Amino acid sequence: MASSPPAFAENQPPEQYLLHGSGCHGTSPSLHDLAAVLEALGGREYLARVPGIAQAPLDDADLARLPNWVLTERSGATMRTPYSPSKIGNLCALPLRDPTAARPNATSPRC
Repeated sequence: MASSPPAFAENQPPEQYLLHGSGCHGTSPSLHDLAAVLEALGGREYLARVPGIAQAPLDDADLARLPNWVLTERSGATMRTPYSPSKIGNLCALPLRDPTAARPNATSPRC
């Protein structure tokens, strides 16, 4: 009797990161610089609009979980306010065409 393969928890942030973020950042990245980007003026909006988030084929709830997980688990950032499904949905509607050019200056803190 053949056994079934283990279920793939595709809606979990670590698996979503592998599917949608590892192409740019690798499977075991050091994303500690994201904490500074998050705190920069426009950084929160920028992070929600990068292609791996904005163009991922996920519903708004899963889209919100993905950057919240990456920022807290992979970057060490302190999230004062996690992304909500409605906010991330609005931001993802405007994906960045050139994330490198649009990246906020991480040395310019939020006001």
